[in-house]
Amino acid sequence: MLIVSCSPIDYDRSVITAISESSKKTETKKAGSATHTLFPTKRPINTKTPIITPKQIPIKTIIQKDYLYGPMSGSIIHEPNDNWVKLFRADGDYSLENFIVEATFIDPYSNTIESWDYGIVMKNSDSVYRSDYSVIVSSNNYWSYDFYSNNLAEKQLFSDKIYSINLNSEKNRMKILVFDNIGLFFLNDKFEKSLDFSKIKPYDSISLGTGFFSGNEIDGKETKYQDFFIYDINQNKFRTTSGILNINKEEGITFNSRQISVKNFIAKTTFINPDSIDDIPWSYGFQFRYIDANNRYLLAIDSLKNWKLYLSSGGVSNNLVDYGVIKDLNTSILERNSILLFAIDDVGILFVNGTFIAEFDLSNAEEPGEVAVAGGIYSKDKRTNLPYYDFIVFRLP
Repeated sequence: MLIVSCSPIDYDRSVITAISESSKKTETKKAGSATHTLFPTKRPINTKTPIITPKQIPIKTIIQKDYLYGPMSGSIIHEPNDNWVKLFRADGDYSLENFIVEATFIDPYSNTIESWDYGIVMKNSDSVYRSDYSVIVSSNNYWSYDFYSNNLAEKQLFSDKIYSINLNSEKNRMKILVFDNIGLFFLNDKFEKSLDFSKIKPYDSISLGTGFFSGNEIDGKETKYQDFFIYDINQNKFRTTSGILNINKEEGITFNSRQISVKNFIAKTTFINPDSIDDIPWSYGFQFRYIDANNRYLLAIDSLKNWKLYLSSGGVSNNLVDYGVIKDLNTSILERNSILLFAIDDVGILFVNGTFIAEFDLSNAEEPGEVAVAGGIYSKDKRTNLPYYDFIVFRLP
């Protein structure tokens, strides 16, 4: 662990005032009705007969060793008259808690011919309490997020219009990332929504499916998939550390770096607020994709319940990229805040104390770099010892 310092940032209160007045960012990504009557009758997932095993075509490329399964390509044959969802299940014995599943689906036919659907099913096959989550996209421009348990009625937890879907016999790339009971859904590399995945752990079965809803298949057609893989996040983590940031304004911003270079990652830690009662502000957060002081992102969270994302690049230091408000940030002395940051290609996603806060653009700096906890980010911050614990970084593909 490397402790370093650099010049702090002057705090721009005019920006924060504007944030408070306009509420530029909110804790929910987008509004929408919780449920819609969108689809024809939902079909059951067949658990009484063997799952259909479609054609499997290995990808003729070098397979990344970090993948727990795949990548694989194949197809799932339509059989509209059997009244079951068709699944292709990834081979293997799994016990997954934090993972990524991705697959590219090819539309089976134009949506002008007939409707279609496909999706990903993540399941725990316990003989007493079998349960699963399904994330499904459909040619009617909607997606749904469902939970099923054999001791409860199936429930559609969320559905909404989706604008990033490709229709008319095109391809759609689905990604589900599950971490600490949080699910992140991406379609065609666009982040759609954070989901609650707290009802199942561990997951022992991951499947691709089609024909989730009646009327969404044509006899003899097939839904092809490509690059289907499973990635175990827990197998790609770096050692957990805890420590204290000694905030000394003569030395500037203080960092504790993991000295690992990653582009895509999950970073998580818990900070403890300073232990004295006064009006002197404090701040902490993450520095990431750090190459040097002139090439990095810096995420700052401060005692006025604001977050800011800065980018240093191209000779410009600490350019404000995005900002917002964290309404439920704990700011009292010795209170704790758990900070969770996802960086995936050009998308950053922030959670604080388990609550989704914001999505932001990372497209201006996508080179790998170091990840560090940071404190004393602003020039008027309190001089103090700032404890943090359980700082951990997970490498993502």
